[in-house]
Amino acid sequence: MTPKSNSLQRLNLVSGHLSTPPPSPNNHLRWIHTENGEYTRPIDPLEDFAQDLFLEFAQPGYRNFDVFVNLRLEFDRDPTSLISVARETWKNIRFLHPLLGARFDGKGFIYRSPRDEGELQQWADETFVIMEGNSLHNPRPGCAENVTVLEHCEYPIMAYLPGEKRIVIRLPHVYTDGLGTVILANDFLKELSRLAATTTPPRRSFGTDIQNLAQGVSLAAEADSTPETYEKEKSACPAPIEEEAIRLPTKENSSNTPPGASRLQKIRFTHNDTVNILKHVRSRGLKLTPFIHSALLHAARRASPSKPQTDNHTAFLLFNCRSHCRGSPAIATYDSFAYRTGMWFAQVPLKQDVHDTALGFKDEYANLLDNKVTMMSRMPPWGKKTATPLMDKMENSIMLSSFGSLDGRLERDYGDIKLQEFSTVLHVVNPVVFFVLQTFADQLELRVTYNEAYHEDSQVAELLQLAREEIGQFVALE
Repeated sequence: MTPKSNSLQRLNLVSGHLSTPPPSPNNHLRWIHTENGEYTRPIDPLEDFAQDLFLEFAQPGYRNFDVFVNLRLEFDRDPTSLISVARETWKNIRFLHPLLGARFDGKGFIYRSPRDEGELQQWADETFVIMEGNSLHNPRPGCAENVTVLEHCEYPIMAYLPGEKRIVIRLPHVYTDGLGTVILANDFLKELSRLAATTTPPRRSFGTDIQNLAQGVSLAAEADSTPETYEKEKSACPAPIEEEAIRLPTKENSSNTPPGASRLQKIRFTHNDTVNILKHVRSRGLKLTPFIHSALLHAARRASPSKPQTDNHTAFLLFNCRSHCRGSPAIATYDSFAYRTGMWFAQVPLKQDVHDTALGFKDEYANLLDNKVTMMSRMPPWGKKTATPLMDKMENSIMLSSFGSLDGRLERDYGDIKLQEFSTVLHVVNPVVFFVLQTFADQLELRVTYNEAYHEDSQVAELLQLAREEIGQFVALE
């Protein structure tokens, strides 16, 4: 199990240099120090596959699945008095997670370590903004929210919204995964709480950020990523079934419509409902994610106007590779703000009963958990072979990412600052409907993001209601 972050200790654990690596077939993927003072590393094979998917899964000129991290806070002080504290916290976290200050050029990451306070402040001026208004949060329960608060960016940007006591971070997905955003949020809030409780000016050790530069996941997990392996795996991959059981309708004449803002809706189950859902899932010998995934698919099948001739569904399964990452410091390997997610396209038949479908998903998820490193090597060739013929069908379907339980990864109280709400959502720029499942503060939450150019709020609200009905067939919900 990945240890919890401790930003207050780790900020001073590094010596400020890159250690000499042992021999490895993946050494070409490491960070190198260039003659002009920059640190660079090429894109990792899994990052490369993900980046291709983010671009292919979008209209030309757009990038899919940018990440938005939302932290809604509660505290007694004047919200504007936290502006300078949040800015200094952002600057400190740059030393702990230097990838925040890197630039991605499509082929790799480029990082220049700040040499003094002036260079650090210049970076903060470019990446930390103050926003007013109620652009993100719609206070009326049951209403859709606008996800697209910050405009298009090519690197991580943080916004503080004093009027809402809210922090928003936007970044391209290639920088990190869902659990990476949890690690970042936890470290940021710990440091924010510490700085909010002191009047002592921060003391920074310039150069200590270098050893915290996160390696790519293939290197950190020692996955076989050679071209020879990829060609061998690709030739062994079976041809995918090209018919899909789920094809959600889109707005009329929207096929060539440019994407608009991403929208968010959610179901937050009560504590009692959460307990009862988990109890039911365990009583059936299932896991939560396969059960919810199946309920969503059965709801989507009910929402589809036409009945397809196939029961096949191509599931976009995500799995966490952090437990297989090795090396030190931990912040550069398994405990890093970096991309550590594997993806697998599994073709699963939809049965008549949610439980029967869930059993098929359970087997697929179990296979991933038991063979993560092998799947990491197989993922790019299998994914490309699968995604290419299925792209136009899959983008009219649903996808699910499960964060699991965040209790233990995030605190509810950071000193005098309370975390009221944490969410990570994706900016969707195609017709796909993307769900995120998480448990925080003992409450199960199901969030869904979609693009307003392709789906009406009412359509997605109906889909959520159908999902609730599918779950409610087996669990009495409040």
